[in-house]
Amino acid sequence: MITFFVRPHPSSESRIALVMTTFTYLAYANERMFDQSRSSAMTTPDGVNVGSNNEYFKNLDRRPDLGLSAYDVHRDGSPCAFSSALRPILNLRPGYVHWALGRPREFSADLLMINFLERSGLPYDVITDHCLNDPNQKVSSRYTTLITGCHPEYHSLQSLNAFNAFSRSGGNMMYLGGNGFYWVADVDITRPHRLEVRKGDQGCRSVTFSAGERMHSLTGAQGGLWRSRGRAPNYLWGIGASAFGTGPGKPYKANAKYALDPRFSWMFEGIDPTELIGEHGFGGGASGDEIDRLDFALGTPMNAILLARSLQHDDSFGLFNEDSMFPMVNTLGSTCDLVRSDLVYYDTAAGGAVFSVGSINWYSSLAWDDYKNNVAKMTENVLREFVKRGRGCVG
Repeated sequence: MITFFVRPHPSSESRIALVMTTFTYLAYANERMFDQSRSSAMTTPDGVNVGSNNEYFKNLDRRPDLGLSAYDVHRDGSPCAFSSALRPILNLRPGYVHWALGRPREFSADLLMINFLERSGLPYDVITDHCLNDPNQKVSSRYTTLITGCHPEYHSLQSLNAFNAFSRSGGNMMYLGGNGFYWVADVDITRPHRLEVRKGDQGCRSVTFSAGERMHSLTGAQGGLWRSRGRAPNYLWGIGASAFGTGPGKPYKANAKYALDPRFSWMFEGIDPTELIGEHGFGGGASGDEIDRLDFALGTPMNAILLARSLQHDDSFGLFNEDSMFPMVNTLGSTCDLVRSDLVYYDTAAGGAVFSVGSINWYSSLAWDDYKNNVAKMTENVLREFVKRGRGCVG
């Protein structure tokens, strides 16, 4: 059952929870954007190729009976609104490698964080989007620190509000991914295996629902971007989705002003502030795939600190269309400074803190070289500090 609730640690009461992104897993379940015969096929500035001998592609290509994802269209060209967990899901498995990107993604990448936590010796629990969506659970109240998965893209109003309430109560949060809190999604808690997503107007997407079909049948809510509903992720996480690319990721360059500042230098302990952060990984550098940036105009808190910024991306990366205005020029990595990852930290009014990295690739670099790298070191520094602080004081 996809709605597992808590995996208690056997040795101690946990104060850390890793939130597995079960809504995103369902949205991508058995996606077929490799199918060039459909209008939902993935496109990028430099083209898209299926990796050689990719097992996911080979197995799903021969099993059309396993159904569609929220990224696919039916044979008549109409977009798919529902995705179900009641079927074999080939890309929801350990060892999954994305057919075009050649690296772990979603569930398989999140397992890299599970391994990191096991190695850390810190007690932790695993909870899910489904837990946060259920108003009767209130599972986040027992923790002092919440950690996201690598791609927490889909959220309901309830799960989004759960993160917001946790922050307002003084909790610490680590957003260790990219393109998170982006699309509106809904789940019927009496039938939690079904996810509904209806996209349109704006956003990086492979399908578009017509104007009269963008209201979710489960709740009556307007589908589309959370940003379009006044809930841009920048308000809570300090950063928001910016761009996507299939090319190798880039490392981050630390902001020396803060790397050497005693108020923030604890995050760089054991790291030479002049060295690049996340130079290597399963997808190239730590900034890659879908990436997020700081933007005060979109709600980034004014006290947010820019700890590091990714090096310039190449033209395999393109700006998301909600940030593009007429005329459509200078939107690729080599010419657009909005195509970047920003590593951000800020203290909340309730006494907690938020640490955000702005890249799906972060976990792919975290596990590089058996976790002996500066991405893993920075992640550990922040996590241990958050655990030591505990929960802030309300008000």
